[in-house]
Formats: sequence, C-alpha cells, structure tokens
Amino acid sequence: MIDLLKEVVNFSLDPINIIIVLSVLAGLTYYRKKFRCARGLLIAVACIFLATVSNPIPNFLIGNLERKYTPFIDLNMVQQDQLVDILVLGSGHTADPDLPAIGQLSSAALERLTEGVRIYLELPQSRIIFSGYGDESAFSQAEVLKKAAISLGVAEDRVAMQREPSTTAEEASSYLKKFGKQGKLVLVTSAAHMPRAMMLFERVGLKPISAPTGYQIKKDAKERSGWNLFSARNFQKVKSALHEYAGMVWARWAK
Repeated sequence: MIDLLKEVVNFSLDPINIIIVLSVLAGLTYYRKKFRCARGLLIAVACIFLATVSNPIPNFLIGNLERKYTPFIDLNMVQQDQLVDILVLGSGHTADPDLPAIGQLSSAALERLTEGVRIYLELPQSRIIFSGYGDESAFSQAEVLKKAAISLGVAEDRVAMQREPSTTAEEASSYLKKFGKQGKLVLVTSAAHMPRAMMLFERVGLKPISAPTGYQIKKDAKERSGWNLFSARNFQKVKSALHEYAGMVWARWAK
C-alpha cells in the first residue's frame, strides 16, 4: 500500500503528467458537452504550463534547495592529516554490458562520482564510500560507482561500499551501522537533494560536511535574458524540487 501511494505521489509531482491528465479530462468533458467544465480545465492546463515552463517559479523552487548548503571548496574544514570518509550517495545506473562502468551511470550519479573523486584527490587521508542498491540489476549502484572510480585512478584499497540501501534514510542508517560516527564524514549528493539528505543523516546522529554537486541553477547572464525565459528544462526543475519537498514532508511524517 505504501509503495502504491509513493507511485501515485511521484506521478502527481510531474507537471507534464498533470498537464496530460487535465487535457484528457478537458477533452472528455467537451465531448460530453460540459463546455464550462472543459473551459475551466483548459485554463488550468494553460496556467500550469506557463508557470512550469517559464523560469521564475522553477528557479525559485529549485534554487531554495540548491543554495542552502555551499559547495565543498574550503579544504580547511578538514585537517589534511585527518582520516575522512567521502560518502557518495547512489543515483541510478543502467546495467548495459556493452558500456564501461562510467557509461552506465545516470547523469546525476556521474556528477556525484566526479565530485567524490575531486575531494578524494584533495584529501590525502580520505577514502570513498559508494552507496546504493541494485534493484533488479546484476550489480548494485555501489559496485558500478566503485568500478567507475577505479577506472579514473582511485586506489581500490581506498574504496568501500554499502550495497543494500535503497533510500536516503537507509543510506544514513547503513553508514552509521558500518562505519560509526567517530570519523569525519563528507556527504556528496545532488545540490537539490542535499537538504533532505542532511536532515536524514543528522536525524541518526551524524554530522556530515555537505558537498553538493549537480546544480541545476547556475549564474549565467543568458539565463536572465528574455530570450531564455521559457525552457523545457524547467519541467525537470519543478519535478525535482517537488520531489524533494515531498520527501522532506514524508520524512517528518514518518519519523
């Protein structure tokens, strides 16, 4: 029942799905000669479309999430001779045997991997921990990330994994159980996901240093141009933002 509820919520958080559903309902009501209802539905479709395809609302929603935590740039937050865990959260892959491990990663997972490797190279006493389950895949997300990292030059003896977690809450609990909370932890995930991830990790007693990556909002003069007011990418921004806000509400409700 819970899984079904999650699927329904995820479907409802995609503005394109809502636009399609309302458009179909408008067509059905028009066919049944309920013209006032059809007109109201079409107005709602137009409003939702304009609100989600133009920059202001999507940028506001996703920007509030992405700017809450700063990137991991100041290395003074960690002593150079201090043992550090760099935990890279999973974000999907495709088990295509014709592709190298790095090519199997989703764009979000690749961004997280890149940031994790960057920090690993900056901190000589660090190790990288990759997280994520495999679902129906032959290999877990953690294993694919590990193979990709080694192919980029990361030493195999400085890589660890947690293959079982399927949610961020499980990733936090798994890390605490396997590695404890005595050491320094740097948490790598997408910038929009970082507020929810930090909340869940802090809930189990961990105090990670945030290392957000994969920003959807970047300062660019072209973004402020009227010619770039509308973009299909904004649908994804709205979907990502609503997913994170709903996830935080769910996490608080399920506490």
